[in-house]
Amino acid sequence: MSWNFLNFNNQDILTVGTATVDIFLKTEILPNKSEGEGKLCFSLGDKIGASSEIFSGGGATNAAVSFARLGFKTSSFFRIGSDLFGQFILKDLEKENIISYPVKMEKEGTDRSLILISKNGSRVILVSRSKNTFFSKNSFSENGFRPAWAYLSPGNFPFPFLLSLSEELRKKGTKLAINPSKNLLSLGSKKLKPLFQKMSVVILNREEASLLTGIPYGNERDIFKKFDTLIGGLAVMTDGKKGVSVSDGKTFWRSGIFKNKKIEDRTGAGDAFGSGFVAGLVRSKESCQKGICGKENIEFAIRLGSANATSVVESLGAKSGLLTFKEFNSSRFKNLKIYSKKI
Repeated sequence: MSWNFLNFNNQDILTVGTATVDIFLKTEILPNKSEGEGKLCFSLGDKIGASSEIFSGGGATNAAVSFARLGFKTSSFFRIGSDLFGQFILKDLEKENIISYPVKMEKEGTDRSLILISKNGSRVILVSRSKNTFFSKNSFSENGFRPAWAYLSPGNFPFPFLLSLSEELRKKGTKLAINPSKNLLSLGSKKLKPLFQKMSVVILNREEASLLTGIPYGNERDIFKKFDTLIGGLAVMTDGKKGVSVSDGKTFWRSGIFKNKKIEDRTGAGDAFGSGFVAGLVRSKESCQKGICGKENIEFAIRLGSANATSVVESLGAKSGLLTFKEFNSSRFKNLKIYSKKI
């Protein structure tokens, strides 16, 4: 059975993955250390004051807005319900000049997240996801399809769909990046290797990299040894306040982070880094296949991804703080300590 694709010939980047509505409730409560470090605790029957805001979210739409603000012609493929929340997401992307290609579910609503944020920016996320994970080759309609890059943030998309889509995109010359979910990583490295071998970039946080490789969290060196064998391009691992590490199998890069002016909300920081990193590679016009990305290209990508993530956590919501290139080129984001060494 052959694939049929939408007409993205004039698009730089396609994002594929999740779309949600994020409802934020911000309270003055701090994490209760007496109940355990990092726990946000409430007593049954309490009435707690909170301010609220609503934004579109989800990996595909967050990344799409990031790429669009950084100057790329961007399309996005995602799943929504036939409800007001779905319309809210479509209108939000339209404002950013993003071409949306939604799969609309008639019987289930748009995915939603309720995000409780404490006074110091700590958060608890309650997620309501659709049970309908069905996607097929017919999810795309006809005409030619050849974006320069595709960025996958798949959530609970079915593995066979992702693998088949990736194979067809590669045949058309599209380069691929993926920021996999824990749901996908739970399939294990053996099953995921054929998918990851097709990727020019695989982006994980340290916890996810440990889960994928089966190597203890604290053993970074061995995590990367196995990580490199599983993928076809750059292995990228974020580590919160400790920064980011990148390997192409021959050279290893490590950087710190930019200093935050404040921490408002960490939602979307991973999406901001991942899309910013890939945007840096695309901007530098390198193919970024394993072993042929230049040192300057990687360092530029690290700096852009890190700046994007830094800016996002200083605002509420996953999109509010996403940078334009003009904002990135300000003096604030000029310098970031990055070192590299041969493996």
